[in-house]
Amino acid sequence: MGQDVGSVRRLFFGRDDAETDLTDGLLKGAVFRPHHAYDEVVSGRKSLIIGRKGSGKSAICRQLAAPGGHPGVSILITPDDAAGDEIRHFELQGVTADTAKSLIWRYVFAVHAARHLTADHARAAHGHRRLPSAVRALRSFLRANGESDDAGLCDRLRRGANGLQSANLSLKAFGVEAALGVNGASEGARASHQLDVLEDGVAAAFAALGCVNGWRPTAPSCRTPSSDR
Repeated sequence: MGQDVGSVRRLFFGRDDAETDLTDGLLKGAVFRPHHAYDEVVSGRKSLIIGRKGSGKSAICRQLAAPGGHPGVSILITPDDAAGDEIRHFELQGVTADTAKSLIWRYVFAVHAARHLTADHARAAHGHRRLPSAVRALRSFLRANGESDDAGLCDRLRRGANGLQSANLSLKAFGVEAALGVNGASEGARASHQLDVLEDGVAAAFAALGCVNGWRPTAPSCRTPSSDR
């Protein structure tokens, strides 16, 4: 009996959180078993993975971001407490709080996609010496709005919040010259219109590079801070 208890005590099932387990646990040795939630994320469909602490949410994100973890491109976005505060306090007149949060996340994802396309993907993956006009437009948008640097998520959220709340995002790169604050539109309506223009620009760049049908979907992944709020 004592020998059996000793054997059980030597069993190791990993650490309680993925961050620690990556440095001193099973994930450090690339021990990961795909499951339904992981397959949903890899499929490229929009997915919201909800679970208790230690259920594997962070492990999914880490696996996607690891070399060989996903056949496409993955971008891991990890909000800290400061970024979380920016998101919680972001509001837009004329829309619900949840809708406002979704709009600021649309901005963040669009900027990350634009930076990926303009930073090295067009040349490294497609061999373009001269970038297509749609990709050049994205690069011009990033420069005009101060998004060309490697800013942290919190700074990027502040820029996006300021641009969406005041409708002062520069959209000239996409042929939109005037401010979108006419006809008494609410902040929420103006922000949604600005994001439509930006996302159309991102989609046009993907299409210009032939990434729409020839590539598997990319997998941007976002995880909450360790408190799992």
